[in-house]
Amino acid sequence: MTVLIAVMALAPPAPALSAKELVGIWQRGETLAAGWNDAYRFFADGTYRFHRNQMDLAKREVERSGTWTLKGSTLTLKLTKRIALQGGRIIPNGGIEGAEPELVDAMEITQSFSPAKSQALKLSGLRRPKSGPMSVLIAGVRYWKHRNDPRDYE
Repeated sequence: MTVLIAVMALAPPAPALSAKELVGIWQRGETLAAGWNDAYRFFADGTYRFHRNQMDLAKREVERSGTWTLKGSTLTLKLTKRIALQGGRIIPNGGIEGAEPELVDAMEITQSFSPAKSQALKLSGLRRPKSGPMSVLIAGVRYWKHRNDPRDYE
């Protein structure tokens, strides 16, 4: 047991995700679908946009954006703008049998935050497979990197 502990102590720590690697599109899902799942787009200029799942038709939040910094395993997001849906009503099955609930008759609103709202998120569980996209846990939720250029989904 003592030998095993000593060997484990000598093992190098897993490499951290670099700021350069973070730039791109990270989606909550290993595969891409016709619409966004929850997804982050991190830009090299230190800005980000977070898109809520487009397939969730009952969601209230559409998008968040602001700036980001990465220090070690801490990703700090500073929220400066939020797009949300206000009012409206939920139709239990979107008017179609077997369908998911849907928010209708809502108005899109934009909220600006000054000063920005800061949030520190822990990055962990970095995976760099030999094939397929790399992935990381952002605040305990796994996201896969699908594109290096965050402008690919403009």
